[in-house]
Amino acid sequence: MKNNVAYLKKELSNNKADIVLLTAISVVIGLMGLIIPAYMKYFTDEILLKEKWDKLLYATAIFVGVIVIRYVIDLLYEIRLSHVTYNKITKGKRDELAQKIVRIHPAYLLKKNRQLMETDVESIITMDADKYRGLLGQTIKFITEVLKLVVYLILIFYYSIPIGILSVLRIPIYFIMVRIFDEPLNKYNEDARKSRSALVQKVKKIFASVLAIKSLGIESKVIEDAKTAVKEYTYKQRKIDICDAVYDEINIAINTLFSIISITICGYAIYKGNMTIGTMMLVQNVQSRTTMPLFFFNSYYLQYKNSFPSISRVVKLLETQQEENEIESDVEFSMITFENITYAYDDENNVLEDFNMQISRGDKLIITGDNMSGKSTLLKIIAGIIEPDSGRIIIDNKTVKDMAKLRALSTLFFQNQEFYAYFDTKGSGGEIALKNLEIVDRYKNKILLLDEPDANLDEERMKKVEELFMGKETAIMVTHKAAEYYKEKYDNVRILSI
Repeated sequence: MKNNVAYLKKELSNNKADIVLLTAISVVIGLMGLIIPAYMKYFTDEILLKEKWDKLLYATAIFVGVIVIRYVIDLLYEIRLSHVTYNKITKGKRDELAQKIVRIHPAYLLKKNRQLMETDVESIITMDADKYRGLLGQTIKFITEVLKLVVYLILIFYYSIPIGILSVLRIPIYFIMVRIFDEPLNKYNEDARKSRSALVQKVKKIFASVLAIKSLGIESKVIEDAKTAVKEYTYKQRKIDICDAVYDEINIAINTLFSIISITICGYAIYKGNMTIGTMMLVQNVQSRTTMPLFFFNSYYLQYKNSFPSISRVVKLLETQQEENEIESDVEFSMITFENITYAYDDENNVLEDFNMQISRGDKLIITGDNMSGKSTLLKIIAGIIEPDSGRIIIDNKTVKDMAKLRALSTLFFQNQEFYAYFDTKGSGGEIALKNLEIVDRYKNKILLLDEPDANLDEERMKKVEELFMGKETAIMVTHKAAEYYKEKYDNVRILSI
């Protein structure tokens, strides 16, 4: 919560010049908006009751002119607010989030206790960033609404102290209403969010399993399962609508009651000769305008609370550990030593433990081992993609303190072909694998690291993999093939079993 508020304050502070300008414009708009009640008072007291009809056209023209100017200024305000919230705040925040994604520390992609999911990133850079923008825009409007309310109350007190006191009394009542409905609305919204998530996951699982469902002949059961999820989500949404409706009706009742009391007070003042009919119309109009800021405060408060989960996700990504160092282009090596390397994806099970090995320049190394023995993890460490939890990496007698040094020496061909989705390669499984190998080959690769490039390839394509492996000065390959296959075929290949 504190971090969320701190980020919002920082964003407002960074744009304080624009906020001051917008606030000033909004106050001018609010003052010009009072032209309607002023015209009602003038028309009633001066033209209607005193029968000065010769001034009607002139007065009307002035009032209409002011109203037109007011709406032009209002439009300029909205244009400027849109520029500040979209072009400056949201665009800048999305740029920053996109950069954070590219620079994110691999632990957030691999460590289970810190993991960010793909769906989280999608939501953060689109919907959550919009929520962030929306709340900041509303915060700017909140400041101007407070100033408008102050101006309205001053004007009411000037004409009638009892009506002013009555108007002030509405403020705590509105905020009490918000607090009463805040907890149930938050609960209903959270319940609806969970049931929506459950429905989405259910539908995704069904879609992914359609062929199996057909094969098993359980369509009817699955349809009923989906209906249950739909019913649950719809029921939770309905509870939100009912709660909102009750809240609105109570507010309308309170406004009606206050309006009756206000009219009664004004009527008594007119009877006593302390107020004109025109003044009563002005006071009633201005008092009704105080309702708009109060309603806005209510909606702002609810939006403020509801936006915090989204803002928390934005802040979480902004605060993720980053890797800022660029890859060096002139790093060389004769030998890389790995001493007592330990790594775990979770807190309980080590994938590698006290592992030791050496890589010399010119090595052709085949790594074999059982499933889950740590072969792919070892390649990621050699590639500088992940950092060991403990142990030392030494390049030519110098301990490595920055994993970017290793990334400068090597390029890793990932087993997961979806990692190359950015390059938009298309084709069959084997064709995509070869295209992705070509992508890897185009980049720096003093050491070429291949994570099972020979999986599911025919003999012809396998020859291209072997040509690439043998064509590089230093190359390391993880494979499920029998080590003897490479040992018999290539004399200079070293075998490491882990």
